[in-house]
Amino acid sequence: MDGGLSLVAPADPSLLARFQEAGSRVVVPIRGFLRSRMLHGWWQRAGFVAVQQRAVPMERRAPLDPANGRYVGELLALWRGFAERIPISEADRATWQALTDPAAPAYLLAQPDFYHCDGQYVVTGRVPAPEVTAD
Repeated sequence: MDGGLSLVAPADPSLLARFQEAGSRVVVPIRGFLRSRMLHGWWQRAGFVAVQQRAVPMERRAPLDPANGRYVGELLALWRGFAERIPISEADRATWQALTDPAAPAYLLAQPDFYHCDGQYVVTGRVPAPEVTAD
């Protein structure tokens, strides 16, 4: 998964980017969440050949089915916890709290125009064939 592919609405489009940038400095999972697009180079340096990488976005819109509602609800709860620990402005912290609190009127999952996108990077490659030597 790569955080750079993530979007959430109806929130300020730059809010998630600010959250991820600040979080990547202090929360290891967020730091890793922003590095997946580097997998292509890592695979090549590890010796794989014919390496290919592609982004696969996964979009969700209101109304969500129960499985997606649980997934996004858990994600919002995770973000809520992170927002308490990362160095963001008090205004951004208050906004995150309102957007991720199921009891708040601004709770994202309660919005009729809710939209969430996250994405995965799929990387494939081959182990090179062994070299044949003549004896």
